[in-house]
Amino acid sequence: MKKGFYFIGIHDTDKDGKGMFIPKLEEGSVEYHGRLYIHRAKDYGYNPNRWKLSHISSGACILPGLDLASARMLAKKLQPFKIWDIEKFEDIQKACQDSNNPEVEQIISIRFERA
Repeated sequence: MKKGFYFIGIHDTDKDGKGMFIPKLEEGSVEYHGRLYIHRAKDYGYNPNRWKLSHISSGACILPGLDLASARMLAKKLQPFKIWDIEKFEDIQKACQDSNNPEVEQIISIRFERA
């Protein structure tokens, strides 16, 4: 685990009120695991369950509210899925909504595991 800066993805609106998903630089603790990363903001309030598991390319949060052991375990178990090869958040959303995508059910079942 190292302290520093990393990008997260956030929902925002432009001047015309159109929604978009954009990167935001955040400071805190971060640990990279292949195409995923675990992070916690600098001002986490000493809550041990403030770790998040996110996708590196898009910055999208996969699962918030984790303890560190669970976040590391999930990062390891979710590595093999090809869905993480997708770079844009919107494209990941579409892939997750596809009822013919067998990875989605597997990912959902793994998401609810804890260390």
